[in-house]
Amino acid sequence: MVQLDTSFPYTLNRDDFTVNATDENDSTYVRFLKVNAVDDSAKTLTVKFGGAESSNFILSVRHNTYGLLKAYERILDVGGYVTGISPVSGSIYMELSLLLPDVTLEMSTLIIQFKSLPMEE
Repeated sequence: MVQLDTSFPYTLNRDDFTVNATDENDSTYVRFLKVNAVDDSAKTLTVKFGGAESSNFILSVRHNTYGLLKAYERILDVGGYVTGISPVSGSIYMELSLLLPDVTLEMSTLIIQFKSLPMEE
C-alpha cells in the first residue's frame, strides 16, 4: 500500500497512477506494479508486484497529471536463497530445498524487507 500526502490535490483514480521498480544496477530493467485499488478518502494506493530477477530495486510512483510523486531509495530487495541440500551424499538425485526468506511488509511506506537465512555447513 502506498500512502500519499493528505493534501494531494487530485481525486484518486487508479488509471491515473503508474508504479514501477527500477533495478538500481541496470536502469533499463524496469518492472511495473499493478495498481489494484485506490482509496480517495485515505489517499492510498494498493499495488501488486509480479516478481523480478534477483536484485535491489528503486520504486517510483507517478500521477499522469501531477508527475513524479515519490521515489524510494533501494526499497525492494528481490531474491531467493538455498538454505539446505538433502541428502548431502549418496545419490546423484539430490533433493534441493529452496525456501523463500521471511517477508516483512510495512504497509504505510511500502517497505518490503527480505531476511536471509544463514547457510548451514
